[in-house]
Amino acid sequence: MKIRLLGIAVNVLLLISLAFWLLTLATPSTEAAKLRNALIAEVGKKTDFDWLPGHAPDLYKQEKLEPPDFFKKIHLQIFGNNTENINEYNKTLKIAKHLLQIEKGKGGGILSDTVTAYDGITKQGAGYCADFTQVVNALAKTENIPVREWGMAFDGFGGWGHAFNEIYDSQLKKWIFFDVFNSFYVRSRSSGELLSVLEFRDRLLHKPEDIDIIPIVKSRFGFKDRDHLLEYFDRGKNQFYLWWGNNIFSYENHPVVELTGIISRSLEQLSAIAVGIHPTIKIIKTKENEIMVEDLMDLKTTLYFIAFSAFFLGMLLIFQIWNLWRFHQNSKAT
Repeated sequence: MKIRLLGIAVNVLLLISLAFWLLTLATPSTEAAKLRNALIAEVGKKTDFDWLPGHAPDLYKQEKLEPPDFFKKIHLQIFGNNTENINEYNKTLKIAKHLLQIEKGKGGGILSDTVTAYDGITKQGAGYCADFTQVVNALAKTENIPVREWGMAFDGFGGWGHAFNEIYDSQLKKWIFFDVFNSFYVRSRSSGELLSVLEFRDRLLHKPEDIDIIPIVKSRFGFKDRDHLLEYFDRGKNQFYLWWGNNIFSYENHPVVELTGIISRSLEQLSAIAVGIHPTIKIIKTKENEIMVEDLMDLKTTLYFIAFSAFFLGMLLIFQIWNLWRFHQNSKAT
């Protein structure tokens, strides 16, 4: 009896140790975001970043659901009934100006479903960059605008970073970078051409003097001046990654996401990863970020080890308790 109880006690202590280990890895909150990114991170190839609409890679999570009625009503507010003669670039400008129509409020991140994020942005001036990219994704999909979401980190692909969008314009035949949260997009000073995310990053690396900053709503421009903007993005130029999907409606309509989202955002994301509805991220690997990428992959291995160990110990604990119960029942019978 004592040996069985000792075995259960040791097992429980091991499970508590694993939980404590995970807690230390997930503290502070930016490190919790790094854990999520480690679980879904993959090193991208060139073809993972330069594909065109209609030719997305097979595993890219394309949104296929119809937009909810809520966003169809927003479409009417922004565009009315006639959008036939407006290209995707100008549609996105209208969407951005709609989201930036009031002054920025004191509220922070919304971190909720897209309808709630939209209301917080347009009624309170709230929202972090990820709230804006989430809503831009939804409104772009409502307008049939090809859209992608990118991220940039400052802390080894953790939670300290920034998010922004990229839309495809069929007339210009190219992707165009949009940072709606900071109210700007970019073009080449030498050619006047609007820049994609990859072109913007390339100029950050090799020719920053050719970057022309174009504010969308001047009062909502997120930087003191051009130099501060370029300094900010320069810090993350070697930690760019592409979210591997724009399935905003499919994600939120998934029953697991709906159920776990009631409890917490973190549990929602973890559950979405487990069932395969959460997009992965494709990292642009460079010589400068090799060590960071290796550390992120090592962290993924650590998380798999913790998960496997917790599962094994949990099953063992169930067996130990059942075995103890059987021993107790047999003792009573004799």
